[in-house]
Amino acid sequence: MQRSRGAGEIGSRPGRLSRAVVILGLTALLVNACGTPDTDGGAAVPWVAASGNVADARCPDTYPLGPSTDTRPDGPLVATGPTAAVLCTYSPGDSGGAVALSRSRNVDAAAADAVAALLNRLPNAEKAFDGQAEPVCAAVAGDQYNVVLAYRQYDPMVVRVNANCGSVAHAGAVRYLTGQNSLKALLALLGG
Repeated sequence: MQRSRGAGEIGSRPGRLSRAVVILGLTALLVNACGTPDTDGGAAVPWVAASGNVADARCPDTYPLGPSTDTRPDGPLVATGPTAAVLCTYSPGDSGGAVALSRSRNVDAAAADAVAALLNRLPNAEKAFDGQAEPVCAAVAGDQYNVVLAYRQYDPMVVRVNANCGSVAHAGAVRYLTGQNSLKALLALLGG
């Protein structure tokens, strides 16, 4: 009569050990192939882990005036895969350094994903202006915008859209609305 080997007997560990090695190997392979959510080709991106509440995606009360500084010229502007977006519109007025929120519009996941894709296609200053000086921004003459993207895995991302400069900015990165990726195209995606 044969008896099965117990957990501590010789012969029981190689099967478990080889399964563990295979699982660890597959996990390492998947992580290496897919990357991690906070990197883009090895470069760190400033996405913040989620607060857990997609409803936190709401418009800031004011829009700050002035240009944005580009401290992150390469990589994506925003994370991919937003679950929703909010278009925040700020109408000019006499507010002393900031423009007040005048209206907002919620956008579904499909449109939000298209917006994130458009934002990530935008060129930095060097590519947008082919090494020429960036244009001087006009005084606030019309509406300004923020686009707030909601994610399950990240805190909401507020993208500042400067209609006077034709620029968009988020987390130290500035990109420019040009050609097919114009302000008009962005607002059309957002239903604005």
